[in-house]
Amino acid sequence: MDLPDEQALINLAKQFKIAQDFPAQDKIKLLKRLERIDGEKLCIIFNYFLTLENDKEVLTYLVKILAKCQNELTLKILADILISSLNDTSDTCLKLKCEIANTMGRSQNSECVMPLLYVMNNKNENYKLRLACADALGRIGSSYAVTPLIDLVRDDEEKSMYLRESAARALGMLGDMRAIEPLANILESKNGLFDRFTFLKERIVETLGRLGQYGDEKSIHALKHALEDEAACVRLGAIDALSEIDDDRVIPLIEKMLEDKDEEVARAAVCALYEILGKGYICSLYNSESLQACCKDEIRELLEEQEEIEVEADRNDE
Repeated sequence: MDLPDEQALINLAKQFKIAQDFPAQDKIKLLKRLERIDGEKLCIIFNYFLTLENDKEVLTYLVKILAKCQNELTLKILADILISSLNDTSDTCLKLKCEIANTMGRSQNSECVMPLLYVMNNKNENYKLRLACADALGRIGSSYAVTPLIDLVRDDEEKSMYLRESAARALGMLGDMRAIEPLANILESKNGLFDRFTFLKERIVETLGRLGQYGDEKSIHALKHALEDEAACVRLGAIDALSEIDDDRVIPLIEKMLEDKDEEVARAAVCALYEILGKGYICSLYNSESLQACCKDEIRELLEEQEEIEVEADRNDE
């Protein structure tokens, strides 16, 4: 396979109107003709085009194609474009930068961590791009991102609560145990606070559930506090997170939630205990005189559903 040399690339750039005053959509139509070219050759051509083109719409198209065949050079060029275009606040440029961040995340290349951190920590940048960078850092899985993500989650001066939630979710994706203690501290400090903190607490609970799957004492302790939160959605998340932890210490914590004043939370506790302890446990639980009516209803529904599954399985066996 003959790879294009410098002169061939120059000629192709002219042929496909790269860096020329030409309508973006018409330029993209021309570029689509190249998509049938062999992957390595196409990557070389489009990398070259990336270094020349200025139209953000065309650049976004090139990035989407290169995401399928990216290499080290592609990522370096994308990082340069991302950093150099930070002052451009147009919608088309925002779309381009988010596409670059997503591509970097999919690459799982640790070389992308520093530019992504730089943009994520830029409070003057659009929150949508910063969200994309936080998510990309989670997907890359580099330990270098842990401390900056923790700092972002606990930054009370950060205007975007969505960004703090995304950083918490990214920490769950990274799976680094160093995040447990600071996240637990944040969760406990926000206990009882509604409105803008409720969704953040939900994300932290979800992350602690992921990180606490190894029976970490701090995760279980923090989730125990979350079970006492005034927001029902946080208590629901805590039940779900505890049910994912393979540790007998979670059982009495979930059992206590059978008495919760919120019917949905109490029902969720029944389901969690069923998943952990099985049919026999909830059958014996049903006979408890102190059990709330909503919990008994949930048990009946679970048993009926289980019976239907068993009947269907018998029919298939026949």
